[in-house]
Amino acid sequence: MRVFSYSDLKAATRNFREALGEGGFGVVYKGYVDKNTLMPSRPSQGMIVAVKRLKGDAHQGHREWLVRSVLL
Repeated sequence: MRVFSYSDLKAATRNFREALGEGGFGVVYKGYVDKNTLMPSRPSQGMIVAVKRLKGDAHQGHREWLVRSVLL
């Protein structure tokens, strides 16, 4: 599993600019990463990814994410 820093996620989503949708635990943003290095990239050069940014009080959502991450 690849762990991304907050600054990488912020760069990949262009400062969490384009929201794709919102769920009970947070907002999902469109981002771009290089397909080989998985580092943040420009929209014209990277592959599209979805980044969920949990709400500050979404403890249940964080627990569910941890469980799913371990199962993968």
